[in-house]
Amino acid sequence: MITKTIITGKETVLGIEKSLFAYRMARDFFDKGIAATNDLHRPKSELTNKTHWMVCFPVCTIAFSLELALKNFLTDEQITKLRNTKRKNGHELLDLYELIDTDTQNKIESHFDWCGSFKNTFFNMSYRPSSSKTVHQKAASTKERITIALNKSNRAFLDFRYFYSLDPTQEYWFDFNTIIQFTHACLAIKAEELGIKYN
Repeated sequence: MITKTIITGKETVLGIEKSLFAYRMARDFFDKGIAATNDLHRPKSELTNKTHWMVCFPVCTIAFSLELALKNFLTDEQITKLRNTKRKNGHELLDLYELIDTDTQNKIESHFDWCGSFKNTFFNMSYRPSSSKTVHQKAASTKERITIALNKSNRAFLDFRYFYSLDPTQEYWFDFNTIIQFTHACLAIKAEELGIKYN
């Protein structure tokens, strides 16, 4: 239940300030996604053509965590406007990031640069048809690296949620390293804004 308190004028969800509630949700999905990703990347885990379903849970939970984290920097009006745009449903990661103000983007990218958490820990998920001749771009800057990863993983929540009905002619890509590190940076900056410790 969403209500607006008379004293602060802030919206609350089940008695918790809305932005804090959204942060806690995003953090919970992120933590569970990281745990599943760690299991997936254990040395003895066997990811074969018969076990590719194992990537769906970590990809979906991390992508949804990032979606929640990005939306937490936006106003309700911005999100509604995005949803009303043709072919958009509010899950597209790059579209959400581009709506965030430049100062906040700079803070997130700065944290992404200096923070050592989750750097170069995981492999990337890539499915491409045998006919694919895609050459992956190399980033020249932090912003470009983030933009490329978000663009390639723009619909990750939708694509991997329904991965059992994938289009065999399409390429699917999830940059675990960049997306995890970027999600961590978004959560850390929001925690700082909320005045709580990220640990």
